[in-house]
Amino acid sequence: RSCRRIPVGGDLEALDHPDVSVVSAQGQSRVIKIEQIREIQSTVAYAPSDGKARVMVVREADNITEAASNAFLKLLEEPPRDTYFFLTTSRPHKLLPTLRSRTTVVRFSPLPAAVIRSILGEALPGIDPRRIALAAAVSGGSVSRARAYAEDEGAAEEALNFVRKFDTSLTLDPKAVMDLLDAVGPGKGGIEDVLNLLGIYYRDVAFVRETGSREGITLTPIAEQVVERAGTLDSETAVLLSWKVMEGLRLLEANVGPRMILEKIVFDVRASLDLQARSER
Repeated sequence: RSCRRIPVGGDLEALDHPDVSVVSAQGQSRVIKIEQIREIQSTVAYAPSDGKARVMVVREADNITEAASNAFLKLLEEPPRDTYFFLTTSRPHKLLPTLRSRTTVVRFSPLPAAVIRSILGEALPGIDPRRIALAAAVSGGSVSRARAYAEDEGAAEEALNFVRKFDTSLTLDPKAVMDLLDAVGPGKGGIEDVLNLLGIYYRDVAFVRETGSREGITLTPIAEQVVERAGTLDSETAVLLSWKVMEGLRLLEANVGPRMILEKIVFDVRASLDLQARSER
């Protein structure tokens, strides 16, 4: 009964359990403030009311302010009895060392698309299963990313369309690259998802190029394009593109603009290809 009261798929609005609390970054600054940590301190001062334990989930824990971290540290040093803290983050290196030293790291691999389809099918019963399947295929194994795609009709198709157009920019002249990025470049809100998708795409291309098999393709909705691209793009360049995309994600953390990140990826790779071509001649 207790487990059934915890919603599937991360729908925090549906959370109805007195012993399970979720803390997330708030406001335009997207940080976890000391006031939220003090609220946790007040909550855990009482014994669980419905179950045998109390669970506190801190989402995007890397966004916690230094003042809030210091307050939270006292809780982690002497956690109340029957209380468990879960800090989730995709950027553990951004956590303060004092917090990391008092936690046990549990890494999660990307979920298979079939599992994500099952989760979203239960959490979003009113959405077309075909849209859920597409969202799961482009999510990179992330339930939250898949859910965002599924709830925003056309978002997954738009993201895949950007991948197709961005890939063609490697062979365009500089002015055409600028025009393309002007026309289809994402805003700051969508750049992280786009970069993740580009990383998956070039990983798929390198995989097919090296193995000759399409069984391991993640982006199944554009599997034909992946196979075709693997015939024209060598695996070394595909891996280079993947690394440049990951570098773009790090630049995003440093508040570099989306347009500048995409330009840097394109022109860094083009420069590498030009240098390679000159050395071969």
